[in-house]
Amino acid sequence: MAKLDQHGAIGDNCAMGLHNTSEDRDPEHLRLAEPLSPLGWWNAGDVKPFSNEGDLKDAVFHIRRPLYIVLKDGTYAVGLGGSGVFGNGPRSPDALPVSAYVPPFRLENLGDPTFCTDLGIRYPYLAGSMANGISSCDMVEAMGRNGMLGFFGSAGMSIASIESAIDRIAGNLTGAPHGYNLNQSQG
Repeated sequence: MAKLDQHGAIGDNCAMGLHNTSEDRDPEHLRLAEPLSPLGWWNAGDVKPFSNEGDLKDAVFHIRRPLYIVLKDGTYAVGLGGSGVFGNGPRSPDALPVSAYVPPFRLENLGDPTFCTDLGIRYPYLAGSMANGISSCDMVEAMGRNGMLGFFGSAGMSIASIESAIDRIAGNLTGAPHGYNLNQSQG
């Protein structure tokens, strides 16, 4: 039995809501879990399940919260948050059967973790430009302050403008990762 923490984490496992209906494990024989064989049980706590389309569309944007598809009064509903237990372990009397589960998703978990570690950033996002300061000092600084990596592009700019941008960014992002695309030629 896997128990979920308050953030919906269950380690590296993810319940997918599929059960094999055949001994040969042929993918054609996979089907969605039926209400009679729940993956586990969801306890709403202060959160009430919902089944209207508008709330469901809103729920998919709450990627940092676990999302449960539960069976309530013979109808599928969505439980956002709450707590869950997988398997046939003890449950509260008002727990609802779980038909599917979507774990919380943290943006900082995208990609290879060594990418962020090596660059000293929290989120695996890079942004910038090659020319004319299009990405702006403001954008490079905002990226750096928020755990991402921004690059300032200088092609086509005067040396004085490039020096001014470098001084500003370096002064405002002391210790935060950032970069410069230095490509300058004067005719």
